[in-house]
Amino acid sequence: MNARTFIRLTVTNRASAIYLGLIGCLAAMATAVTLFADDPGFVWVWPVFLALPTFFLVGALGEAVWGGTPMPDWFFFGGILLSVLIQSFALGALLEGLRRRTRPGPRRA
Repeated sequence: MNARTFIRLTVTNRASAIYLGLIGCLAAMATAVTLFADDPGFVWVWPVFLALPTFFLVGALGEAVWGGTPMPDWFFFGGILLSVLIQSFALGALLEGLRRRTRPGPRRA
């Protein structure tokens, strides 16, 4: 797999673009609430919910490295970004696999 295929599967197909757009909107909303509200509360839980299956691994890594202390902010936000990109790639690969399976004609190896 080359870089062009990786980017095509991660960003440029419809399903991944919709997913990344939704995450971007939630992150922009959470950032605005964090900056302008007196008490933002648990607003960052929504981007984490959409990144959850792979964010569990990031949370486990953060717990192993920092123990009982809270994760640094850079690790938290970087973990959300990494989790979302992994899931976007998986979504694009799933969509490509489904397209290949339903295409008429001979199958390529």
